[in-house]
Amino acid sequence: MPKDIASMLSPPTFLAIGLALLAQNTIWGINEAPTRTIFYLWSALQIAIFILLRNIPTYIFINTIFHSVFLTTTAIRRLYFHPLSSWPGHKRAALTKLYEAYLYFTGINALEIRRLHRSHGDFLRTGPNEVAINNVEALQLYSRQNFEVIRGPFYKVSAIVGDVNLISTRESSRHKTLRGIWEQAFKTNAVKEYSPRVELHVDRFIENLKATEGKPFDCVPVICNMTFDIMADLGFGKDYGMQLGIGDPSYMGYMHKYMRIIAMTGALPTLSDLVPLLPQHADTKAFQKKGRVMMEERISLGKNRQDIFNHLLSADSESGRKLSHSELDSNAQLIIIAGADTTSSVLSNLFRELALNPEIQERLYQEIMDAKIRNGGTKFDCENTKSLPYLQAVIDESLRLWPPVPAGAQAQTGPSGATVAGRYIPPFTGVRVHHLSMLTDERYFPQGSRFWPERWLGENRQEGVKDIRAFVPFSYGPHVCIGKHLAYNEMRLAVARTVEGFKVTLGEGFCEERYRDEWRDYFTVMIGGIEMVFRPRD
Repeated sequence: MPKDIASMLSPPTFLAIGLALLAQNTIWGINEAPTRTIFYLWSALQIAIFILLRNIPTYIFINTIFHSVFLTTTAIRRLYFHPLSSWPGHKRAALTKLYEAYLYFTGINALEIRRLHRSHGDFLRTGPNEVAINNVEALQLYSRQNFEVIRGPFYKVSAIVGDVNLISTRESSRHKTLRGIWEQAFKTNAVKEYSPRVELHVDRFIENLKATEGKPFDCVPVICNMTFDIMADLGFGKDYGMQLGIGDPSYMGYMHKYMRIIAMTGALPTLSDLVPLLPQHADTKAFQKKGRVMMEERISLGKNRQDIFNHLLSADSESGRKLSHSELDSNAQLIIIAGADTTSSVLSNLFRELALNPEIQERLYQEIMDAKIRNGGTKFDCENTKSLPYLQAVIDESLRLWPPVPAGAQAQTGPSGATVAGRYIPPFTGVRVHHLSMLTDERYFPQGSRFWPERWLGENRQEGVKDIRAFVPFSYGPHVCIGKHLAYNEMRLAVARTVEGFKVTLGEGFCEERYRDEWRDYFTVMIGGIEMVFRPRD
């Protein structure tokens, strides 16, 4: 290392300082700077400097100066001179997205954002160039008419998947094409055609509950097996047999580990650009390999079966475009995650809430039995459960209190920025309308932390739901969950058949405090075990 002040103030030192300031100022002015290009330029610069200096101690010293100046200048500008510098939030989040990645790694991101919203108000800075908003007026950013707004930088994570899918594409035109193809699979007639297969898997679920003979067990994997079988059947035309004990139970574990990686990488959009250059995590490989096997098996069946993938193999009716093989792969992964993971967490929490609130369970049971009598003892199916208002209220309340995607979708403002509730959001800023915060906000849902299905019914609607726009568990606008009605069919039938046949209570080994401690936000929710007893009714 240089040993005196004079040598430290040499021309190479000033050159390093100048290059650092130039690089920082150049990158600062670029919206979504191309990380891979910058990495290549940085690598070339490193090689050039080393060749010119031919002195390792001096090379290390110059690099230390360059990176110290670059990082210090970046930190100062982000903290004090950024357009978002006046927004409240963690200073660590303002400095680097590594903090959000850490929150996703630990699984507490949604809880921390809600805590900050409750402490600091509707507008939070959650990253150097990202914000979270807890205000219904922000939903305008997701409207079909807002052509300036696109998906946020989180969705660069599609680099892990290999190609974009319906959820991750950031191009409006491409999303429109993908949406057009997917919509064919969820038209009213298509969803009706799926009903007998949904009913088959719910029948198996009920038989598995009977097999427990009223003894305590962890209900979460049993529910996961049902939702996975429904997803595999309706998505890929395959009876996977998880409920019959012949499917691969490791799949759900791989999926949750995969979603954790997705959440952490999505929090670091600059890293997403480098994903193709990095070795793939073992859990990512395992999940994607299993998904590709399901996809290839379905492709081999051709187009002679009415399922979701049959429609993905078809061309968009408007553009005539068909999905490429890599797009089919990416959208197949989406079917698995959206079709199995989200519904299972909602149902698990719903049954837990019924056990915690026996008076609610009893009212639901009475509604179900009254309907059974009116229907002349007809077996419940996907159609006749639609007429049970309290059942629907219980499901909606579970979705409100325990949303399966608590962070919500991320948008990005356009070159003109945007104004929400009088607050200006600068151009090219990532924006999340935070679902968990808004769905439990007392302004929109009084007694927001209470499980109160009656809030959705006529006599209490005005008191319990102050602004229905805030009910967004399925997202909003052109990005609303396309499988919403199918998910409702599954949940209504599973809950009606279960409560009809069983009284649901918690097992002695269940601990509510431990359960809440084990709740994790990996973009989708991962929950711990719930020991329950499903005791057959007389």
